[in-house]
Amino acid sequence: MTSLDLLKYAEEKGIIIEYASLPQTGSCAVDLDSCYVIGIDDKEMTEAEKKAHLAHEIGHCETGAFYNMYSPLDNRAKNEYKANSWAIKKLIPKKKLISAFKKGLTESWQIAEELSVTEDNVRFAYTFYFE
Repeated sequence: MTSLDLLKYAEEKGIIIEYASLPQTGSCAVDLDSCYVIGIDDKEMTEAEKKAHLAHEIGHCETGAFYNMYSPLDNRAKNEYKANSWAIKKLIPKKKLISAFKKGLTESWQIAEELSVTEDNVRFAYTFYFE
């Protein structure tokens, strides 16, 4: 899945994408009751980073996993996990990860290059699917 695929997915779901300066986080998602809006600062992102950010933020929208800055840490962690899980299912389906292993790729950087994702995505996928 490419970042363009993710942008099309968001458009089909009615999720608004806004390009903005977000130096601290790179992206964010908000629930405005009538619609979801994702802000992204992709000027200096690689394709893999852009995909990771878009998939994660769309994950918040698709799972309803939102919180505010005053939420307890356990609530934040739970909602981040939901968004990450949704993103990983889109970016690295279990079959793709297993296929990479079967090719002899064992290092996270090798799998990340093969699948055009971030190493963090690969590590999360491994934990999500196998631990």
